[in-house]
Amino acid sequence: MANDLNVVLCIGLGISAVATESRQRQTRRERIKYLAFAALLGALASEAAYADRSGRNWISNTRVTPMLEAKGHRVIKIEADDGDWEGEAVRRGAKFDFHVDPHSGRITKLERNRD
Repeated sequence: MANDLNVVLCIGLGISAVATESRQRQTRRERIKYLAFAALLGALASEAAYADRSGRNWISNTRVTPMLEAKGHRVIKIEADDGDWEGEAVRRGAKFDFHVDPHSGRITKLERNRD
């Protein structure tokens, strides 16, 4: 009877140890998943932040301004946004929104702002 109790006790402790080890593995996996997700979010956030800065091989905003002035527009705001130079300009009292390709200098959008 004592041997049977020892066997049952050993089996019970063995199952408990296996269950504890399984929980530790699961917890470790959850931590790894959490860290991977956090790293992904960090990478996405940093990519979004860089989208609002001028990049390598961009023409400067000081070269963009004279291009628009040659068309009769006075630039009142210019910034790097979503991979383009974007801004606002005024011509004969009317406001315009513009986008300029940062590599070629080509004006890709020049629309009157209706606001």
